[in-house]
Parts: sequence; C-alpha cells; structure tokens
Amino acid sequence: MKSPQFFIAVLLLLVGCASSDFTPESNNPVVGVWKLHKITNDGVEYFEQCMERNNITISNEGDIVIETFRTVNPNSNCMLIINLAKWKHIEDNTYQIIYENSVNEAELTDDSFVIRSAVEQNKSGQQVVVTSEMLYRKES
Repeated sequence: MKSPQFFIAVLLLLVGCASSDFTPESNNPVVGVWKLHKITNDGVEYFEQCMERNNITISNEGDIVIETFRTVNPNSNCMLIINLAKWKHIEDNTYQIIYENSVNEAELTDDSFVIRSAVEQNKSGQQVVVTSEMLYRKES
C-alpha cells in the first residue's frame, strides 16, 4: 500500500502543473508593450512635447499599466503619471479598457491598438461630447 505522502506529492504535482499552465489570455496578441503613436480629439491630432514617451504595458493577467508623460510648462521636464486599468477581450479584435470610473472600447488591428473614449465637456457654456482616439503601436 502506498503511503499518504506519496498521494499528497502526486496531488501537489498535478495541481502545480495545472495552475502554472493556465494564464488568462496568454496567447492574446494585445499582450505586450505599446508605444503611443498619436492622439486625436474629434478627428484633430493632438500633440504635447512629452507624448512620444507615453506607453502602455498589457499583461496576460488582465492588467494595464499606463505611463503618461505630461509637460508642466514649456521649459520644464516631462512629468510621469502612472494609471492602472484592466482589459477584457470581448470578441475578435474588440476589447474593453476598464478604468476605476469608466470603460473605454479598444480595437486591435494588424499593427496598432486604438483606445476610444467619449468625454462630456463644457465648451463655451455648452455641454459637448469630445471623442478621443489614442493609437498605439507595439514595441518590438
């Protein structure tokens, strides 16, 4: 008769192998580091001095780290702002980016990842919706 330690060792081995083989979305092409290529607001390209350093890192566990560099004033260095979000694969090339207070849609193409958002703003005393697109390209 086999000892209980033998059965526990086999069980631990099976559980260990099963859990290490499973990583959510591990083969999803969205996983990786993406560098900001351009931002448009209502179709008009937006540029800020430090933008070329912006990037997102998307993990296969569903996490996103967003590194945004902002110019404080024209003669200053870039200031880093880090935000965290989650991502969810909806279907085909469609994704959701889930922030603490909002959810944005995203689309993966052959060479880019585009995050779209619509934000209501007050312009000249009127409430308008500004649609933004952030286009990222994967770093090699």
